Amino acid sequence: MNQDLKDEIESELGTGLDWEEVGEGLNTIYKLSSEAQTYILKIHTNHEGMESERFRAETEVLKNLHEKTEINTPEVVLETFSEGSDHEDFFVMEELEGESADQYKQQFSQSELEGIIFQYGEILARFHENTGFDEYGVLVDRGEGLEMLDGADKWTWSVEGLIDATESIIEDKWDEKPELYTEEAKKNLDELPENPKSVLLHQDNRLDNLLIKDDKINALIDWSHVRAGHNEYDLVKTEYDLIEGDLDFLPEEQKEKLKKKLYEGYRQEKQLETDKEFQERRNLYLYAITLWNMAGFPNYSSDWEEDRYKEKEEELKSKLKKNFQKLS
Repeated sequence: MNQDLKDEIESELGTGLDWEEVGEGLNTIYKLSSEAQTYILKIHTNHEGMESERFRAETEVLKNLHEKTEINTPEVVLETFSEGSDHEDFFVMEELEGESADQYKQQFSQSELEGIIFQYGEILARFHENTGFDEYGVLVDRGEGLEMLDGADKWTWSVEGLIDATESIIEDKWDEKPELYTEEAKKNLDELPENPKSVLLHQDNRLDNLLIKDDKINALIDWSHVRAGHNEYDLVKTEYDLIEGDLDFLPEEQKEKLKKKLYEGYRQEKQLETDKEFQERRNLYLYAITLWNMAGFPNYSSDWEEDRYKEKEEELKSKLKKNFQKLS
């Protein structure tokens, strides 16, 4: 821990805090505790590319959500950002009550899971309904509030750019480039609306970002992967990441029931037609999301045993092929 940074934080929040490191990656995370209050400190140490600008965007997103919605998100109490790579950007936010849903996923009953997924659908719809942008793309903060990184005027252009960028990452990171079907898949871009309302997309739709209290979602956390785009993309990504991913151990029948609950919850707050045209859009989003997951695979699996790595690699290739074959 940088002593100057520690002194800076304690000069604002008070001395006598207990410091506990609780996570490390692109961001190092500490829990700061006193008798009166507990905070979460995020320190950013990766200054490559646009990572610093993406890190800063999280505080602006949290402030906007506080202003525009009633979604329970942590309040930022202190932030310091700098242009130099010799300074560690950081922000401090209040710790919200609740425990990660991920640690209890094997213990939840089907009824409890249905209630949580229904509520998550409601939360998604609320921030989709109450946010809006002029373009589509990754959200960053260069010091003047939220803005787009390489913003696109059309959603179809944004999705095409996402597919192209993802293909490049896979070519660079995978030992052997798998069959990706990208050129054929992009022929289906005309199934998407060119200019749907551009809304805030959480994108990291996982159980470990849901804080549960009294069997209900008390907070949605980790807004570090946000972008602006079509609301349906975020909804389909929840299917993929949370239901098919985090809850992959469940029988297919139970997962289908959870998907229905997700959409039922969403419709409680926002109109959504799940007609034939929606299913065609959903299929393309599932393909693009699987492709994006493949791009991140070499990073999140870097410390896996070879057998586990190969098994997951084949699973991803099979899933991509299956989702591609669903395209019209």
